[in-house]
Amino acid sequence: FFNGFHVTTDKVCRNLFFAKNTLTQKTLGPVCEAVVTVDGSALNDGDLAGLSAFQGDYAFVGITRGPEGFAAVMLSNTSKGGIWDLTEEEGDVEEVVKIDGSTITVKVICDFTKDQATCFIKCADGFRQIGTPHDLRFRLDHFTGARFGLSCFSTVRPGGTAVFKNFRI
Repeated sequence: FFNGFHVTTDKVCRNLFFAKNTLTQKTLGPVCEAVVTVDGSALNDGDLAGLSAFQGDYAFVGITRGPEGFAAVMLSNTSKGGIWDLTEEEGDVEEVVKIDGSTITVKVICDFTKDQATCFIKCADGFRQIGTPHDLRFRLDHFTGARFGLSCFSTVRPGGTAVFKNFRI
């Protein structure tokens, strides 16, 4: 993509599942990882942009903008309904790390020998884990199997934009 993949929000969402602008890529087993750099300089307060591994449950790592500035965030969601039920609950905030600047590189590793996704943020000395490994469960509320997703969604007011660069698996 020229100068990155630009995603602008158009509605307020309670969780990642309702961000209709999510771009997905099939994961590969038994172990795979995805990495992307996210420029959040044009996000609105309450916006989240990043990388996820999801099926009916998800692990999300990315950037958020708030009144105090930018932060890295790891969200997780464990659906409580049946295998066809799409939850409307907000994701659980597992960890928030204040960052300098508005750009972050994130990584998700999926280990299907354990059915887990683990999230990482890039720091000066390499990647460090953020949050805890999250269990992925086979469900049918989206599609068969887990997928990586690039998402940008608003929790307060629509119109924010994120730019994704250098996505690789």
